[in-house]
Amino acid sequence: MCTLFNRASVSALLLLLAVGGLHGRPAHAQPLTTAFIYQGELQMAGLPASGPHDLRFRLYDAAAGGLQIGTTLCSDNVALAAARFTVSLDFGAAFAGQQRFLEIEARADTGLNCLNPAGFVILGPRQPLTAAPNAAFALTAATATTAITATSAITATNAAQLNGQAAAFYQNAANLSAGALSDLRLSTNVALLNNAQTFTGAKTLNNAANLFTGTFTGTGTGLTGLNASNISSGTIIDLRLSSNVALLSSNQLFTGVKNFSTAPAFTAAGSPFSVSATGVVTNLNADLFDGLNSTAFLQSIPVPLTLSGSSATQIIRGTNSSTASGASGVFGESTAASGNNYGVLGRNSSVTGFGVRGEVTSGTGATFGVYGISDSTDGHGVRGFVSASTGTNYGVSGHSISTAGVGVDGVAAAATGLTYGGRFESNSTDGRGVYGDATATSGVTYGGRFESNSTSGRGVLGNATSASGLTYGVYGLNASTSGRGVYGEATSGSGITYGVYGLNSSTSGRGVYGEALAVIGQTYGVYGLSDSTGGRGVYGYAAGTGAASSPNGVRGFCSTATLGFAVFASGDMGASGVKPFRIDHPFDPENKYLLHYSSESPFPQNFYNGNITTDADGFAWVELPEYFAEINTNFKYQLTVIGKSFAQAIVSEEISENRFQIQTNQPNVKVSWEVKADRNDLRIKANRPTDEREKTGLEKGKYQHPEYYNLPKEMGMDYDAERESRAAVADRPVSPK
Repeated sequence: MCTLFNRASVSALLLLLAVGGLHGRPAHAQPLTTAFIYQGELQMAGLPASGPHDLRFRLYDAAAGGLQIGTTLCSDNVALAAARFTVSLDFGAAFAGQQRFLEIEARADTGLNCLNPAGFVILGPRQPLTAAPNAAFALTAATATTAITATSAITATNAAQLNGQAAAFYQNAANLSAGALSDLRLSTNVALLNNAQTFTGAKTLNNAANLFTGTFTGTGTGLTGLNASNISSGTIIDLRLSSNVALLSSNQLFTGVKNFSTAPAFTAAGSPFSVSATGVVTNLNADLFDGLNSTAFLQSIPVPLTLSGSSATQIIRGTNSSTASGASGVFGESTAASGNNYGVLGRNSSVTGFGVRGEVTSGTGATFGVYGISDSTDGHGVRGFVSASTGTNYGVSGHSISTAGVGVDGVAAAATGLTYGGRFESNSTDGRGVYGDATATSGVTYGGRFESNSTSGRGVLGNATSASGLTYGVYGLNASTSGRGVYGEATSGSGITYGVYGLNSSTSGRGVYGEALAVIGQTYGVYGLSDSTGGRGVYGYAAGTGAASSPNGVRGFCSTATLGFAVFASGDMGASGVKPFRIDHPFDPENKYLLHYSSESPFPQNFYNGNITTDADGFAWVELPEYFAEINTNFKYQLTVIGKSFAQAIVSEEISENRFQIQTNQPNVKVSWEVKADRNDLRIKANRPTDEREKTGLEKGKYQHPEYYNLPKEMGMDYDAERESRAAVADRPVSPK
């Protein structure tokens, strides 16, 4: 079997004309095809090859690399004559004047089909295909001097002679016998008076004989001398009318001061309404008094104005864009020092409406959407009541876009009494007493910030009275990396004060629920601060009882188990009860919990344990953490031998350099060991804890759990008379009359 080497060459002897084949006799003229004859000589190791060979041919547009043109052609069992071969190749219409290169593969015939690539060797280099004399003439076809039957002549000189006519024939308008010329091709002197004619320039019709009987369309701009008596349809706007015309049409908008000396009657939105002689407006059902400042209009009515009616929209809507001090969209003031009175009382029965909605559009200044003040010991600066039990509704909704403005500002100025800067309560099973949302992604923002300077006040009092459902006394949500969901601060230096006080009576609710969603930054779900010696930064109270309930006074959740803490105390953490961990029961996780309880000791201790096996001499070294000696002292040891033998184990060398040695009286004994040590880190050294501590301040004379001593609950240090009163009698608001 012959072997072909990669350096074997093909000598192209002849490049014949592109003909379909060679025939021995003349014939009638036949059209040329894309096939051509290729002859070559095949050598092996410098000597002529012999015997049948399989040949494969590919056409490329470059001598090396490039793109293949057409398909791969295969010639099977080609006979060699003195090492020469002749084959017919047809790559299709692959020759359009560009240079082409032929690549050849060869192998001695082994009986394999030519399509099987096994054993083929590429012969190099690729052979350039040059033009034959007749084909060279064909190359000039692209710029033929005369093309008798050309179907597409891009730059043909005589192509303009259509129908045997010269180009000038078609450039003479006198020879045009059909079609229509566009207006742009006509002289400006031609009168364009055909139907629905569009005049693109100024046209003057100064000939009285040219009576126009068609119809003009368009805006009418530029037409003068029109006679109003000829206008028989349409509506003329009020601005085009004389000031003497009485504007009393339906749905009339009064833009200036109107004086009414009698009781007029109006019609609005299809339903009549009227103003009586005493100033009572009846059957009002639309936003008829909606202006930037309706004071002048209302003052033009000589009697006090009373509005009544039912409407899904605002009866009176006040908007104020002034930054001047004292300017108000709607200003309500109640000067009585006592009684159940309201500066502004807004009530809404719609599931998507507003009892009172105040909006400040000014971007600067200390502005207020709604500003309510009450000097009464039992009054309300602003009170909003929504009676609908479902839907997204708001008792009071305030919005301010100013950098120093306030959406809603409530102030209770009385120094005593049970007053509220703002009181919010939700009776819905899915509502919020207060919902604060700080949407800014940066800056020190607050979902809600509330302060109380009273010795017995609350910065925030949130009360969710529903006994079921996912309710929140206070719900704060913050998306900023440095904001607060809820921020409560009690600045009073004495008294039982609360930065945040949350109370929950539901079996599955939360007294205070705080969630910080930002994944970076120093954020707080709930941040409570109290400067009082007897106050609480955060106080959570869960009153739920019963075996079916699982209430939480304060519940913390941390989704990053390896880095954060659900609850973290930077100082000491205490509990009057036990301290268990709780997991779902492994045998009944859907219905049961499994609890394990922490061990107690009069002094904080650390413990370390493990198992180790002694060597053939009965010795083993136990390695402790490298920080062991830095945070521990007063070491205690316990050893237990594991196995069936009655071997004995002792601590042969005590802890030194964070390790100790165990010795057994038999070799290869497994020993379970434990070391307990007193905490001795810097925190303990600076504040050494004691197991006994005196009660001080408000706690002295009180009990954590007076019920264990058969004492009344009033003796408890966490007893809250107001909370107990609310628990006994539901304190729900009465709908205002």
